[in-house]
Amino acid sequence: MRKILLLGAALLCAVSAFPKPRTFNPVAEDVAALAADRGTSQLGSMTVADVEKALARLSVAMQQEAWIHGSAMSSLALPGLGQFLNRDPLGGSLYLVGSAAVAAGTLVGAYFLLPPNLRVMNWFTEPIASLENDFEANSVGEYLPSLGIMAVGAVVDAVLRCVSAAGAARLAERRVLDGTVSFEPMLITSGKGMGFGVKFKRKP
Repeated sequence: MRKILLLGAALLCAVSAFPKPRTFNPVAEDVAALAADRGTSQLGSMTVADVEKALARLSVAMQQEAWIHGSAMSSLALPGLGQFLNRDPLGGSLYLVGSAAVAAGTLVGAYFLLPPNLRVMNWFTEPIASLENDFEANSVGEYLPSLGIMAVGAVVDAVLRCVSAAGAARLAERRVLDGTVSFEPMLITSGKGMGFGVKFKRKP
């Protein structure tokens, strides 16, 4: 019963941990700003300089969006990584330690809830055939407590990753808005043509 309650609590946390609606969407805001700047003028009336200016502006906005999204994905892959990328070592360390604690707690808990015959054996020196016999000697029901702990650990780990990713995205937005992470357009060429690449710089 306790495991079911823990699983329910973890699922509730997971639902509440989904990222909140974005408060800053650089690409959408820049497209709207460009449209407002052009007003009712015809698209064909744009000069080469106007096109270059618009592309440069959109290039920066796309880099900002990529940074925010990449920060979130970094923390989703490794809790705390997005925080480290955005100069929040304390937050990154807390998420990283929390992730390691969840993994260690899950493994230890799952091990001690295994059937007794599996806890007393030496897994490193026991022949594979003996290991198979020892595992087959137990019923599926005897493995349920250990599997339950592993399931709870997986849910808690998923919740932690979602919370870390959402926090990293919000932190990246603030870093972009306050100029801590800034971007500049960079015209690049390739075998297929020419376009705007990505180049960012952070304040010292």
